[in-house]
Amino acid sequence: MVTDITRGIHQARANYLVALGMLTYLEVIGGLITGDGGLIGKSRDNFNAALAHMPPAYAVFQVKVVRPGTNPASGVYEILRCSMVHQYTPSETFMVYANPGHRAAAGRLGFEWENLPGGSQRLAINTNELLRDFKTLLVTMRHWISSQDALYYPLIKKALERIDGYKLVP
Repeated sequence: MVTDITRGIHQARANYLVALGMLTYLEVIGGLITGDGGLIGKSRDNFNAALAHMPPAYAVFQVKVVRPGTNPASGVYEILRCSMVHQYTPSETFMVYANPGHRAAAGRLGFEWENLPGGSQRLAINTNELLRDFKTLLVTMRHWISSQDALYYPLIKKALERIDGYKLVP
């Protein structure tokens, strides 16, 4: 995962593809954290579980889109992950940034509201920063596995065993 994203940022310069991959990988890693990886209907919980183990600003970053005639959809999962996976772009003003050849900016989050001229804002994904924080999450998970953490190791093991047990039937 890390190699794919790093190459996407620094070699392919594929901003939107990198953002899509990162948001999908967060959901996958969250499925290991919850133990529900590979189960239908658990995507939102899995994605949010990954965000909850990243720097605190991720868990509190929220997005709300209100459209006439619809219920308000709220949250990074609906607006970023689902929109990127199903429409390849969020349905509001949006930008993906990568900074090939450079390190992530200290103190900058992978998601942010960018102020535009005239006082409006647009939602942005900063792929360098999101990758930095994703790598930190993977280090945390590696520790849980190597130390056989009493809370997370059994959940990670359960999800991996479930996924490993899948069979394809023609």
